Amino acid sequence: MIVDSSVHDRLLPKIVAAVEAQVTGDPADDATDVGPLVDEAAAKRVESWVDEAVEAGATLLTGGKREGATYAPPSSPASRPTSPWPAPRSSARS
Repeated sequence: MIVDSSVHDRLLPKIVAAVEAQVTGDPADDATDVGPLVDEAAAKRVESWVDEAVEAGATLLTGGKREGATYAPPSSPASRPTSPWPAPRSSARS
């Protein structure tokens, strides 16, 4: 998500709250927002990517916990150039 700096500080807590409100679990349960990945190996792969991003300097604000094949959605305010996540782009136009 690209966020203009003029709204960043107001928007960030709302994004974190929205991510934290997502329920992970059984996709057959109507209360579930985020179901499991295809298998535990896929969840471990996502877990390793998030761990690498944090080790490279990213800040994990919420989520980022694996339980079997389920991975709680992570939220990070910015990517780092050495992170496996895409680097943020400026929304400014010239």
